[in-house]
Amino acid sequence: MPARSPAQAGLEPLSVGEQLARILSASQFSSSSRMRRFLSYCVEQTLNGNQAALKEYSIGLEVFDRGPDFDPRLNSIVRVEAQRLRRKLCEYYHGEGAKDSIVIEFLNGSYAPVFRSTPPRYGRRTRLAVLPFANLSPELDSDYFADGLTEELTSMLSRVACLAVVARSSSFVFKGLACDLGRVGEVLGVSAVVEGSVRRSGDRLRITARLIEIGTGIQLWSSSYDSCVGDRLAIEDEIVRRICTELCSHIGGFGVGKTGPGEAG
Repeated sequence: MPARSPAQAGLEPLSVGEQLARILSASQFSSSSRMRRFLSYCVEQTLNGNQAALKEYSIGLEVFDRGPDFDPRLNSIVRVEAQRLRRKLCEYYHGEGAKDSIVIEFLNGSYAPVFRSTPPRYGRRTRLAVLPFANLSPELDSDYFADGLTEELTSMLSRVACLAVVARSSSFVFKGLACDLGRVGEVLGVSAVVEGSVRRSGDRLRITARLIEIGTGIQLWSSSYDSCVGDRLAIEDEIVRRICTELCSHIGGFGVGKTGPGEAG
């Protein structure tokens, strides 16, 4: 999908500029001069009709102060920072910017931002529960890690404006139980659940997470994350942030069932 100009999206350039300023003042960007510069450069180039100039090489020179000998094939700084930029925008639009009327986003494989009006899902609240992650390893400490992962993911998702997340104390009654999802939905009053597992092999960890719609049983999203055993808290924080960022981009694409004012239990 090519980048859309403000006119193609039915938006005024001034409105896009105001939205850019709003994003740059948000907590996700206010303390990161590099991210602010990256986003500003890409948006301004697109507003000026220079989308074709938004290539890894030019961004490396103009945003990241690389020299003429910069080679994107050998230096991945632009690709790495672009992934960070997409994550920060996702966090913004599912937090401080949940009610904003204009969305600025970057599609995978493109450095030219897309401008569009806010989709209805940002104004809706999906009620979901994070079920206890299953420990598929014999080590007891992996069980503690799985519980910590569940608790942190519950906490982080509860900060997302379009979600109403059931409290840990309620969802943990299902720990170790093989329950029908319909029953889970009935007991917790949710329209979707996040479930997952932790598997350890030597010094390697694999965490898998899934989003499932209660009404249909359809798996809407799934992803796996690999890491080395080390600082468990650091690993937990990184994995939870990655899950939350990916998961949020899929929330709202299905019929919202029961909604509530916040946590239950």
